[in-house]
Amino acid sequence: MKRFVVVSLMVMFVTLLSACEPTEVTCGEGTILEDGYCVKEEEPEPMCGEGTELIEGECVPTEEPTLCEEGYSLVDDQCVLDEVEPIVCDEGYSLVDGTCVLDEVEPIVCDEGYTLIDDTCVLDEPVVVDTCSTDLSDYGAVASTFELVWADEFDYEGMLDDSKWEYLIGNGGSYGLPGWGNNELQYYSNSLDNVKVEDGVLKITASTDGYAQYDYTSGRVRTMNKADFKYGVYEVCAKMPNGLGTWPAIWMLPTNSPHGGWPYGGEIDIMEAVGFENNIVHWNIHTKAHNWGDGQSFGAHGYLSDIYNEFHKYAVVWDEDSIEFYVDGVLKMTYAPSNLSDPNVWPFDSEFHVILNIAVGGSWGGQRGIQDGEWSTTMEVDYVRIYQNNNE
Repeated sequence: MKRFVVVSLMVMFVTLLSACEPTEVTCGEGTILEDGYCVKEEEPEPMCGEGTELIEGECVPTEEPTLCEEGYSLVDDQCVLDEVEPIVCDEGYSLVDGTCVLDEVEPIVCDEGYTLIDDTCVLDEPVVVDTCSTDLSDYGAVASTFELVWADEFDYEGMLDDSKWEYLIGNGGSYGLPGWGNNELQYYSNSLDNVKVEDGVLKITASTDGYAQYDYTSGRVRTMNKADFKYGVYEVCAKMPNGLGTWPAIWMLPTNSPHGGWPYGGEIDIMEAVGFENNIVHWNIHTKAHNWGDGQSFGAHGYLSDIYNEFHKYAVVWDEDSIEFYVDGVLKMTYAPSNLSDPNVWPFDSEFHVILNIAVGGSWGGQRGIQDGEWSTTMEVDYVRIYQNNNE
């Protein structure tokens, strides 16, 4: 019995073992057996041909890389201009299309008396002109034919040539003109301190070196009864004195006027200046109808460059119906009245003589006072020349 039971148990065990042997599993289409289970078969990645690439499981044409030109960079598939430092051009240049180009400039034009050298206007070398040189053509076609009839070139030394000049002495009292008729304050002398010829010029000096009761001395000379002429060109080349209270003059008075004394006989002021003005020259005519005593003198004035340090030519051209006033050959004033037969306006029909002097103070020269302290100032005269038409 016992043996039967054992055999039965053995049969049952064998039967159980037979039931546990694995059974072959067959998976359906599109699946594969993996770890005893049927799972979906993964499809192999497609193989893309040349010129294509696999993107999201699909073969698509390969894109050419974007290449940017120099100065541009690729940003978000776009070529963008690089940021560069701004170009700064030098002075005189302007930026044109990314390039500095020389500016077009106006040509440099220099003022008169300057020359352009290396883009700079340079002052010309001064041209030395002999101011004291007579050119009769300056005074018109008729005057250009005149001839020299009298002159003093001052080509000697010391006192004046007494065959040509007379010294006037004093304050005018001995001539019946105290204060010389103008309340002048100087005493005129013939001292070399006041009048002398030196270095080719006549020097008339006014100064505070007084005489007797007079605080000032000066010089006054004339050609009266030594060189008296009617009509012609009268030319004097001179430098003027300077200083408050001075009153230099180059002028003419009649020698023996048939019309009487001043102002009936007339006066021709070739030039005058007063110390309270600067580089101003006056030209005046005095007659009975036109004179400073009545406040009706006929005259003009103008600015002239440096009358104190430079020589200038002062001249009149006088004929039977007019008197013209010139400076350095340039016409400044003309006196030509219409009623020449009236001696009150035209007493200029007799011989006149030349006067050179420096007054101090006076009704005009002293209007604004006289400079203080010690001083001296000089008029220099290079020459006095008189020309006439000798064909008449």
